[in-house]
Amino acid sequence: MLAALFTGMIAVLVLPFFSYIPMTVIAAILVNTALGLLEIRIFEELWRHERESFVVAILVIFVTVFHDAGMAVGIGATLTLFLFARKVAHGRFDATWNFTDGTKKETRGNRHLVMPSEKSVSFVTYSIAGTIGYIDASRHYVNLKAIANSGQSKAVIIRLRNLFSIDLEGIEALKDAIYELERKQVAVYVSSVSEQIANELLLFDAFAELNKKGHFTVKTSDAIDIINKG
Repeated sequence: MLAALFTGMIAVLVLPFFSYIPMTVIAAILVNTALGLLEIRIFEELWRHERESFVVAILVIFVTVFHDAGMAVGIGATLTLFLFARKVAHGRFDATWNFTDGTKKETRGNRHLVMPSEKSVSFVTYSIAGTIGYIDASRHYVNLKAIANSGQSKAVIIRLRNLFSIDLEGIEALKDAIYELERKQVAVYVSSVSEQIANELLLFDAFAELNKKGHFTVKTSDAIDIINKG
């Protein structure tokens, strides 16, 4: 309470003298104060782990200081949205290649599907997590079509255990991928789907047909058992 009172008294006494301070000095004080508010540790983390975000942050600072804060926020938000869309568009996935000799090979978090050539493939488990939307749907379609065209695998399990949402574009992409796989005589299984997602998928003929054939399984292990028995 006393600190606030004394601060107020000093401000009232000193305030008239601020009119004699050059604007350049006031600007320098404000810039120095703003720089003091920056958390250098966060910028160090961005530099080490996410260079693109670091560049965006530095650009926002420069635009704020030399032009306008509102424009800086707009530029920062636009660039961040663009970077996010570019990352999502790659369609992150995990693929497990099960070879005929009983061994397997896993590729996790890849952006591009690389077909193995060292061994004969029995079946592939293609896992999709998060969301499938218009941004990344085409990537998953291209990957599954590549598996179909390779002729290496007799079956594909599309594992959707950690899929939280899917829009119409995503459903259409998976439906078209299933068509391409079945056209190449590759058996398709859909496994580990949440009840909500399953209800959406089963409204479409491609998924309803898989369900009728018993290729819509609760667990991935169930689909593997069916493949091994066949």
